[in-house]
Amino acid sequence: MIIHVNTEKEKQDLLNQSKYIHDFLEVVKFKDKDGKRIEKWIGLDSDKAGSLMHIYMAPDIIVVKKD
Repeated sequence: MIIHVNTEKEKQDLLNQSKYIHDFLEVVKFKDKDGKRIEKWIGLDSDKAGSLMHIYMAPDIIVVKKD
């Protein structure tokens, strides 16, 4: 796979966005009906964001177009 972008900034933005998707984690804390504290970790489904979340690991596949 090769991704073509127009500028180096677009390449860096894509790499940053991919890493954000990969690293996304939200911790939700709440109490159940009995008052017990519960902590739930929520991340993105890697089956649905598979390629997008790993682009940052292979920056060579992003090619900046030359004029």
